[in-house]
Amino acid sequence: MEWKMMSMGEVIDKFIILKVKCEKLTGEDYKMAKAQHDFILKGLERYAKSTHLNNIDKLTIIGLIWELHGNHRIQWEAEDEVLAATNAADGLRAAKKSRKYNLRRAEIKKKIDIIYGEQFLEVKDYASLEDLK
Repeated sequence: MEWKMMSMGEVIDKFIILKVKCEKLTGEDYKMAKAQHDFILKGLERYAKSTHLNNIDKLTIIGLIWELHGNHRIQWEAEDEVLAATNAADGLRAAKKSRKYNLRRAEIKKKIDIIYGEQFLEVKDYASLEDLK
């Protein structure tokens, strides 16, 4: 039986979200995020030993993980901007930024799932950025 109950794109995405939380949070929130992060890390390490990806796929996954990490950091900042917006124009600008990076996040997760040969792929059905007015 596999250790995971979701696609690798979802697992890696959750792992990176927790990594960003560990960078941003303090106190009890940090401890909770760190415990979850470390739990998933152990599962990823075990899973990696049983997965036979070629070197190109491994390097591609590493690049996608780095991109996902940067993406989540920017998305965190965009969400902060949404919450801090003092007028509609600033809120809309921040919401568009957040949507843009969430769409890219879905693309990255789908690429990871394809490399791992997952049965279920990431799907999103958002209004386009132009539709946000």
